[in-house]
Amino acid sequence: MKNTLQIILLKKSYYTSVRSKSQVKPTVRPLTDNGGSLVFTEKDMGNVLNEYFASVFIVENTEHLPVVKSVSGDMTVINCAVMISVQMC
Repeated sequence: MKNTLQIILLKKSYYTSVRSKSQVKPTVRPLTDNGGSLVFTEKDMGNVLNEYFASVFIVENTEHLPVVKSVSGDMTVINCAVMISVQMC
């Protein structure tokens, strides 16, 4: 376990060092708003991204959620694993 932690820390410090010496710094390029205009400020780009993400996610209907009954007595914790299979098209 100790060796694994040392390897992880060495990898992290190596990549941190390499990244700090990089000449290219990642930036967000100007975005186009709904009106077709380019936006340059961080605030405006944040608003454009927020509008986009808000448009692709749905609001969940919470009217028909099941009622959770209260539990009393022994609270035993059960460990379980869930396997998810993803098929790439």
